[in-house]
Amino acid sequence: MLVKSALENGYNCFIYSGEMKKGDVRKWLDLQIAGRDRVIEENKGDYSVYKLSRQNSETIGNWYRDQAYIYDTSVVVETQKNLLDVIETYMKQFGCRFVLVDNLMTAIDLTDVGTDKFERQELVCKRLARMAMKYNALILLIAHKKKGQGFDENDDVLGSSEITNLAGVIMSYGRNDDIADSERIIKVTKNRLTGHCNFDGVICGYDDASKRIFAADDPAGATRSSKCFAEVDKGFMNIPDEEVPF
Repeated sequence: MLVKSALENGYNCFIYSGEMKKGDVRKWLDLQIAGRDRVIEENKGDYSVYKLSRQNSETIGNWYRDQAYIYDTSVVVETQKNLLDVIETYMKQFGCRFVLVDNLMTAIDLTDVGTDKFERQELVCKRLARMAMKYNALILLIAHKKKGQGFDENDDVLGSSEITNLAGVIMSYGRNDDIADSERIIKVTKNRLTGHCNFDGVICGYDDASKRIFAADDPAGATRSSKCFAEVDKGFMNIPDEEVPF
């Protein structure tokens, strides 16, 4: 949802995921941009599959073309590039001011700094922090928690505490046994920007079809139209050439 908001506010985004292929990342992002009302649900018996119509997919793709750069893990591996160098290149050449790195452990595997795992984690985080300052950018680094630890502990991240010391803001996101399956909880356990933290957490709604997270008291957040559908919602629609009947 943060990527969606960044795109809607005109920021160029660099997205790297070591967990998903490029096509899966785009599908997840497109569903969030589309909203529940534009998602097609196919029942497969024990589970549902969510997708978009070709028209909606093309509308979204055209909207964020040259603004969202989804980096494919296989490209990094095949070219043996340092991921941090790739990120900085996109920040310099394409003006990316929102960077999502998912996640820390896969990121350090694609860098050539340090030898020890914890050393590499620290060096990667230090360089990302420097880039955020240098280019006045927001770099969102996802780091998985240690299993079996408290939900709101800042030292709950895999590796050295130096990693969390480098962060300007630390947010935790997930679900627990105290909330419904359709809910998520967000906590802010460190905040150098405003100093305001929320250790108890805020309960948010979650829509499985669109993958949207929204305020619990604003259910319309799952269906609210994105900016890329402004013309469509006004009655105008881009029709592919092969569908023009004359």
